[in-house]
Amino acid sequence: MSIVARNEENLRKALTQLEVVLDFFRNFMFASYYILPQASRVNPNQILRSYSYSLGTEKGAADALEAACEPHGGQTPDAVFLCAGKSTPGFFIEQTEESMRKGMDDTYWLAAWSAMVRSLFGPAFYLGPDSQ
Repeated sequence: MSIVARNEENLRKALTQLEVVLDFFRNFMFASYYILPQASRVNPNQILRSYSYSLGTEKGAADALEAACEPHGGQTPDAVFLCAGKSTPGFFIEQTEESMRKGMDDTYWLAAWSAMVRSLFGPAFYLGPDSQ
């Protein structure tokens, strides 16, 4: 599992939370109380990584995907969850053109670039040394 965000501190916190969730599943859902080589992995081959990239451009999204594929021998992921964006609480009537455009830039385009790059790579695209 790979997560991508711009803020490295948020990435560290998210990775810690993922470890806790995986530990819960390992200990309670599967009743596997033995120690695995990577303490909270369900499976010793499971890879958890975080990457700091801005996904606001096609290049940024492509660079992030390439980095996430590297630990898996260049193999692209089976699934990509696009959860980028942020919330700016307020009433719609209070929004300005600038705040609405920024909201679209901060949410829609981040997901759109990531989805486009992943679809261009195809379902089993290999990003290894010979793929250039």
